[in-house]
Amino acid sequence: MSAAGSASQGTKRKNFNALEREEVIRHLLANSEDGVLRHGAYQEAAEKYGCSWKTIKGVWAKHEQREAAGDPSAYIGNNRKGNSGRKGIDLEDLRTRLRDIPLNERTTQRRLAAALGIPQPTLFRNLEKLGLKAHYSASGGRGAGRRGAASGRGGAAAV
Repeated sequence: MSAAGSASQGTKRKNFNALEREEVIRHLLANSEDGVLRHGAYQEAAEKYGCSWKTIKGVWAKHEQREAAGDPSAYIGNNRKGNSGRKGIDLEDLRTRLRDIPLNERTTQRRLAAALGIPQPTLFRNLEKLGLKAHYSASGGRGAGRRGAASGRGGAAAV
C-alpha cells in the first residue's frame, strides 16, 4: 500500500464548494461564543464533514478574513476553479504574431505552426477561436472537387 493510502496519513484533502463552505461556517458559528471557537471545534467539524481539521481551519480563516474586510458577501468558494490546468495562448498576441509572419511562411497550417513555434492542433484550435478559417488559392492544388477542401483543415489561415 502506498503512503498516501495508509491509515496513518489521515483523511484525504477535501475541496469544498461554496455551499459546503457556508455550511461548515454555520456549523462553526453554532459552536462559538462571540466568534471565538470552543476547544475541539475544528476536529468535531472535520469528523462531521469527512476531512482534515486543517481544511476546516482554512475555511474558518477565510471566513474571518472576509469578516475583517467588512464584506460578508465576498466569495468564499474554492479558488481552484479557473486557476487549474494548462494556461491558454493570448489570442490578441497570436493575432499580432500571425500578421508579422510573411505570407510565404503561412501558406499551410503546418508551416504556420512551425513559424509560430506551437503545435498544429493548438494553432488550429486558436484559429477557430479567432474566427479565422483556411483559405485556398485558385491554383493551389486543392480544388473544390478534391477531398479535404471542404474540411477547412489543410490550408493556411487568412489574416
